[in-house]
Amino acid sequence: MVHLLLIIEMRNELSFVITQSTDDEKILKLIKNKLGFGRIIKQGKRTLRYIIETKKELELINSLFNGNIILPSKQTSFHKFLLVYNQKAIKGKILLDQIKPIKSKILPDLSNNWLAGFTDAEGCFTVSFLSNSKAFRLRDIISQKGDINVPILSHFILLFKTEVIEAHSNKSNYSYVINGEKACYNIYEYFDNHVLKTKKLTSYLLWKEIHQHITNKNHIDSDLRNKLIQMASTVNSVKYKSK
Repeated sequence: MVHLLLIIEMRNELSFVITQSTDDEKILKLIKNKLGFGRIIKQGKRTLRYIIETKKELELINSLFNGNIILPSKQTSFHKFLLVYNQKAIKGKILLDQIKPIKSKILPDLSNNWLAGFTDAEGCFTVSFLSNSKAFRLRDIISQKGDINVPILSHFILLFKTEVIEAHSNKSNYSYVINGEKACYNIYEYFDNHVLKTKKLTSYLLWKEIHQHITNKNHIDSDLRNKLIQMASTVNSVKYKSK
């Protein structure tokens, strides 16, 4: 299943855009190959864009998303985009049927790749070790902006049977957070069977390795702890991911 919930931009000039860093060029190529249309362009030194612009291709992508978008904020953006599309569909050389917007009531579940794609876009695996004690912080975080999306983030609590929603200092920014050595095991079955497609996979695998060391109490040994601190510093480092 193609991960379509990456950083998605829908613009008034009727182009559908997915933006990714050059480190994740492969995910844009995967989407392009699976859909069979669109093009990939370079946008700056470390940024690439997958773009859909023609009327017929926009008709196909609109039909794909219509009624199948989970996040309420993205539904709102999509319906605005569809409004402009419908206004332009009957103009020009290629005449297309208008598309009636379908309001989606789909909730995330663990039987498909949606949550993996969402994590590729908005998730983060973090681990740190305190310098003044043997304590550590091990977390899986999925963040999203907008009060309207809180019910979707809250649904993750039911899926993984653990943890909380945290509000950021920035207004209307929230995160679903799984925290701690025991609770973090709850995500393994899902992510081991629905593999991440971007550089987040590298982070996840290293994060899992450190998690196992913590379970084995290796972080209590001073020498091993120093090695784990070094490993933890690379979990989300750009240099590590770019190799």
